[in-house]
Amino acid sequence: MYKHKPGIQMDEHGFSESKNITGQKVEDFQHMIYNVLEPMLLNQEKEDKKLSFRLDGHGGSILNNLRFPSKHLIFNYKHRKLNHVYELKITDVSVGFDEKGNNKLISEGLPLTNGTDLIKKCEKAPKWVWVKKDAFYFFRKPKFKLGNNYDLQCDYCIKYNDCKTQNQFIGWVEHLNAKSWVTKTMLSQFMKLADKLHKEKTGLNLTGNF
Repeated sequence: MYKHKPGIQMDEHGFSESKNITGQKVEDFQHMIYNVLEPMLLNQEKEDKKLSFRLDGHGGSILNNLRFPSKHLIFNYKHRKLNHVYELKITDVSVGFDEKGNNKLISEGLPLTNGTDLIKKCEKAPKWVWVKKDAFYFFRKPKFKLGNNYDLQCDYCIKYNDCKTQNQFIGWVEHLNAKSWVTKTMLSQFMKLADKLHKEKTGLNLTGNF
């Protein structure tokens, strides 16, 4: 999660919202996890000795995805004397429904039967780094798509030929990491794109053990 501007925060997908709204989501999630789902599992645990709630059973960060915050619970269950571990995931997909619980996207001809369809439709995250014509283009403001003048609009550009060896690549990563405007997500996107392009051209990974 990265700060976007005062009072506003942005997640790693480029989605931003008010900190007050995020605070409400965190509060609602805590209620759902600790006051609804966890008590249900603990009560069932008393009835079914095969069920065992794990102390390390909470996971996931709401701040990683502000549009579709998600957390999960993990528990054990024995089948035929063998222990199985299950994950119960809860994702808030309220963004696709109105206050009465009606599907907002029906008017678009896209009725949803589950939250997965909604996430696939809505979660087309913008990118800080794009690769085009063997070059990597960096944007301080993430973009959903490249325009015609992307080479003039970008804030930074690195040619593939300048980072196609491991030493060159590591040098660029260190150079970018020293810049105040480069976020961890931006750096991660560059590393993944560079490694992917290099593997397409040479069949080898660029990142190696880096």
